[in-house]
Amino acid sequence: MSASGPSSVPMDIDTPVETGEGQAGSSIMGALAASVAPFHTYPKQPFASIEYLGPVSHPSAILKIITQEDINTCLNSTEKTVEARSIDMRYKPGDLYAIPVKGLKVPSQKLLLKVVRKKRRPQERDTEHGARTTTSPSRKGKQREGTENGIFTAEVVGPLTQTIRFKSMGDWHYTPDQQGRTAQIIGAMRDLDYDAILEYSVPPLDETFVEPVSPSGQDGDDPMEGSSGTTQLYRSLLDLQALPVFSDRRVPLIWNYKNHTQAYVEDYEDKRTGETKQRYVNRARHVAYTIPIIGHNSKNVPKEPVKGLMDKLKKADQRIMEKMRNLLAERPVWLRHVLLRQFSEADRRVIILSKAYFPAFVYTFGAGPFWKCLVRYGYDPRHHVEARLYQRIYFYLNVTRIGPRGHAYHSPPPDDDDEEDGGKAKTGSNITTQAERKSQWEAQQERLIAEGKRPPFDPDQDYIFDGKILQRDVPDFQLCDITDPLIRKYIDDPALVGDKCAAHDGWYKPAAYALIKALTRIKFTHIRDNDEPAPDSICFQAIEDFEAAMLEGKSGEGGSRMADDDDDEEHEEEDEGDEDEEEDEGGEGGDDAGEE
Repeated sequence: MSASGPSSVPMDIDTPVETGEGQAGSSIMGALAASVAPFHTYPKQPFASIEYLGPVSHPSAILKIITQEDINTCLNSTEKTVEARSIDMRYKPGDLYAIPVKGLKVPSQKLLLKVVRKKRRPQERDTEHGARTTTSPSRKGKQREGTENGIFTAEVVGPLTQTIRFKSMGDWHYTPDQQGRTAQIIGAMRDLDYDAILEYSVPPLDETFVEPVSPSGQDGDDPMEGSSGTTQLYRSLLDLQALPVFSDRRVPLIWNYKNHTQAYVEDYEDKRTGETKQRYVNRARHVAYTIPIIGHNSKNVPKEPVKGLMDKLKKADQRIMEKMRNLLAERPVWLRHVLLRQFSEADRRVIILSKAYFPAFVYTFGAGPFWKCLVRYGYDPRHHVEARLYQRIYFYLNVTRIGPRGHAYHSPPPDDDDEEDGGKAKTGSNITTQAERKSQWEAQQERLIAEGKRPPFDPDQDYIFDGKILQRDVPDFQLCDITDPLIRKYIDDPALVGDKCAAHDGWYKPAAYALIKALTRIKFTHIRDNDEPAPDSICFQAIEDFEAAMLEGKSGEGGSRMADDDDDEEHEEEDEGDEDEEEDEGGEGGDDAGEE
């Protein structure tokens, strides 16, 4: 192995260079000889080095702070773990409270140079009396010697393949009182002194925590004595022991700490001293924007988003904003998951993570027939009769399923404990969550898809109810998304529309709204339990009850009788109430009703 000089092209200096003219060839040859360094070979024996941040008198002096055994173990280890590559540098080997400085072995690609300094011998001359004296060389001699051959020579000894570097911070050094009771019992436990451990007793409480120390170093002197202007010193009597490690953080390679761009210097008054001091204050904060929520009896609806949100939307995706604006212009009321289905998967992720697109365009109701529906700013569905098609209809299923061990469990109607139990339904000793029930239904549907008994899932149509097939196991729809012909007949019947938008039934008469909900529930349950389209014949009994109630002229009572048991418990209070009562009424539905 050889190391070349500035030129990487090997060349024999003694070989003449052929040129057109002999004189020109000699000049070129001389220039090359002066500019190209000769080749030198160095031994292949590798070396290792220890970097020490300080003056070094002799290489063997490192053995005073690092033992030869530790050096051999560290350099000969082939493991790549930090523990195997670490080494300790101890300035006080016998002091247990002196925490060593940590070093780390790293690979290196360097050359070890041996530098020799030539020393000029002193000159001797005879004096007038015949004695010989030595004189140091004059300054002129030093200058002359330096201009001739130099006083240093360098020789490559070999490659440096390993280097031990100390980049860790030196730890705090705290030496407690060795005569203290705590230090003595620690020493007894370390030395396994059985008698000293048995004789130890907890000392009585002493609330004297410090004692004065005179400047001369004598303890117990009067603090008032001494020259004027001398600062009184104190010594702690807490007898605290040093921690095993105070700080073992490694210094980063590039230390370029800078304060946050929003950090400003602020003046404040110290309450203890009354002085005016300065501190850094971070003025940057994340402002969260949420969808505005109003009650069903609120007089006005929001017409535009807050001002701060408009500044944030300047950096938003304008393509997504334009599409959402067009969707809300075409249909002013949406369920959240239905509106998200109108976007691609990538756009849905942007909308959900940003949390600023929905508050920029819509508000929502906290109760009533449009509970949790996203409504376009400025549009009030309570004042437009055509908004009845956007009413939300949801219900709860009482489903019986067989568990893994053959036990039957049910999905009861929601009660006050569902929300506290984290959405868990309890029946006896069996506890199942909605996620578990949903996964079981999906597993069953996947088996039917594999057997060819039903078409695959269509996520883009999971909010449509056609009375034939289910795309998801959540009965939560808007009336405009129900396409079953039998149910559609009553939804579009103008004779079933009331005069105003009520808090419970919306724009429909109570009996009509109960019928629409009952028909949807009957068909949904039949499809879910039997995995087949629901025939109209299973709904005839509900239709007969509705017609009988209409003939009797008791629409309110008929609607109450046709409502489900869970709806009776949910809406016992009057339709007209304060906003807080309606919010509680709408909250009975919970997130299990179908909100994703």
